Amino acid sequence: PSIAEALDMVQKAGFQLGEHYDFMAVGKAMYGDDEFPWWGDLMQGSHHNFVASLLPAHPWIRNLLPYFLSVLATSGLVLDDVPAAAEMMNMGADGLAGLGKLGAITPQYYILGVKPEEYSEVLS
Repeated sequence: PSIAEALDMVQKAGFQLGEHYDFMAVGKAMYGDDEFPWWGDLMQGSHHNFVASLLPAHPWIRNLLPYFLSVLATSGLVLDDVPAAAEMMNMGADGLAGLGKLGAITPQYYILGVKPEEYSEVLS
C-alpha cells in the first residue's frame, strides 16, 4: 500500500496516529553519504560491499551459489529444485535492490499507532 493507505488502515483499525516517518530518510539526514541503505548489501558496486557480516548477500556470492548448489543437487545432497530456487531469489534480490536504489520502495517506514484513551481505561 501507499503511505497514505497504510496510515488510513491504522486509523480504520481504531488507532490514533502518533508519528510516522521513513527511517531511510532519517538515516540519510543523520549520516549523509555515509548512510548504509537497506539495499546496499544486495547491489554490486555499492561502496559498502565488503562488510563481512553481509558477505552472503553480496552479488559475487549470490551469483555463484546456484552453481555450487547444482553440484550438491547432482550429488543428491540437496533437492534438484534448490539451484532454481536460488536463481529466483537472486532475481528478486536484484529487483528489490534496484527499486530501493530508485526510492520506489522502503521496508523501513515507521508508524506509531496509539490506542485511544477510552480503550485504555476499559482494558486497565
